[in-house]
Amino acid sequence: MIPKTFMWVLLTIFALNVWMIFSTAIVYEGGVWSELVLHVLPLSYAFHETLGMSYKAAAALVLAPNFAAALGFLYAAMHLTQAMSLSGLASPFFQPTVGEAKVPMRSLVANCVGQYAVLVIGWAASDAPPFFALCVIAACVVYVGVFAAYLTFHYKYASMERKFRSPFGVVGAWIGIAIFAVTFGVVAVVTIDSYVVYVFVAVMAAAGLYYAYVVEARQFFSPEEQ
Repeated sequence: MIPKTFMWVLLTIFALNVWMIFSTAIVYEGGVWSELVLHVLPLSYAFHETLGMSYKAAAALVLAPNFAAALGFLYAAMHLTQAMSLSGLASPFFQPTVGEAKVPMRSLVANCVGQYAVLVIGWAASDAPPFFALCVIAACVVYVGVFAAYLTFHYKYASMERKFRSPFGVVGAWIGIAIFAVTFGVVAVVTIDSYVVYVFVAVMAAAGLYYAYVVEARQFFSPEEQ
């Protein structure tokens, strides 16, 4: 069950985002506001227009709220890192939890520090860090992997006990793979002239080597993962 409080939080964030976009559009003098909506850091335009600072300085003010807005990513990363730890894919350091809610505090802190460091380094290294395109490409690969995992478990582990079965079945998994594969191809072609694809390939290669030479022999299905 999804906590009702969390739903209210999402609705509040959505309302604030809409208000922020329109408030920024009012003071934006660089062109049509549809262009503003597509910008990765739209609030920096508002700081630029109202405070008279440069776009790069304004972007620095947006780093903290951008990071705070990534609540869903941090929440997922925290639990994914712990799940990897419980299955032998990551260090046991990330396993302990805190409080009645069993928050994996070590995983949460490590992910927050690591992701914020990547954000600051990426912003400092480029005037227009392609985080959005990189996230879309990575997300497409992750979702293709999820559907592929469904097919793998469907065929190779048919006897495994399941509490939920997808109503769309194997056909739905293949359709999902096709959709996200096409999306991946489109974004990759659009960003091929930047270093987004190369960064992604480097990260995937490093992850593949880590899996093949470090954890493949000692991984297992934890009760939580199963």
